[in-house]
Amino acid sequence: MVVDSIPMTAQDQNVASNTSSPRVSVVMPVYNVAPYLERALESALGQSMPDLEVLVVDDGSTDATASIAETMAKRDQRVRLLRNDRNRGEPYTRMRAHAAARGEWLAPLDGDDAWLPNRLERLLSERGAEQADAISDDLYRVEPDGQTAWRCLQHRWQDPLIVDTARWLDTRDMVRHHLGVVQPLMRRSFLERHNLGVPNARVANDFYLYVEMLLAGARWLHVPGAYYIYYTTTGSVTASWSRYGLELLENHTHYAESSLVRAQPALRAEFLRFVMDERASLLVEQLRMDVKQQDFRAAAGHLLAQPRLLPRAARQTVRLWRVKRQRRRAAFRLEADGAHPGHARVVRR
Repeated sequence: MVVDSIPMTAQDQNVASNTSSPRVSVVMPVYNVAPYLERALESALGQSMPDLEVLVVDDGSTDATASIAETMAKRDQRVRLLRNDRNRGEPYTRMRAHAAARGEWLAPLDGDDAWLPNRLERLLSERGAEQADAISDDLYRVEPDGQTAWRCLQHRWQDPLIVDTARWLDTRDMVRHHLGVVQPLMRRSFLERHNLGVPNARVANDFYLYVEMLLAGARWLHVPGAYYIYYTTTGSVTASWSRYGLELLENHTHYAESSLVRAQPALRAEFLRFVMDERASLLVEQLRMDVKQQDFRAAAGHLLAQPRLLPRAARQTVRLWRVKRQRRRAAFRLEADGAHPGHARVVRR
């Protein structure tokens, strides 16, 4: 499932030769994110730990994405722009960024997201960071209003991950809490030593890379706090939950039956539990759509077709209702920092 290694083009080699060895390589595969890209880039360039490079790989955008990146590169020499010859998809584009990176750490940043100004400094200064192969944190998920934010790992329908002090994660943690949403710093030498690349999955390819890292023995440190800002946009793949869920279900089933996972019964049980939860979630979503369309006959048909999922679906419905209430009570407010464009503050409501 892994994307083949990406041969370095002359453009890539030129980027590499003109870049020293920074501590962090920010990797940004981008496609048609012109309205948000400057915000993302400024949040990376304005980090309190400035020893970094930013590798923007444009995947054949049809809007102003590439020109914005080019303008930012002229303004700050730490920004490097690479362009695919055509639209090749996110796994290929991310692998190209990995291949051109020269930093000790790889730090993924989506072109429509942002970081709090002290994110890199906070993660890299955590006790145990020097022994880690990956370092992750929670995320603030920002609702479409652009201001309401909540802690993603604490208030999802999946098992919450709440930590008061830094702790080490294992593969079961990754699957149980479904941590594909996190955007960790990854030690580049670990990925190269184990020949790990981005799995060629249409959804959740990050998650499967993280699983393979942990199966290969990665030491994964998760720190308390949230420093990544995940903006909800209508064009994201997760905006269409049913399509996303079906593909995720197929991929998880494949991994549960793989030799690596079957050799670890406890881990396989976590994958299979998630598969059942995902099926129940898809049923809940289908029923919600049926009711919205007032197609009660279809709703009854879906209920009768999967009777074994009904108790699980009912539990998830109650849990999601409770989680939504918790989100409202624990919501934060995202405020623009006028003194530093591209930065934001997260404050209690």
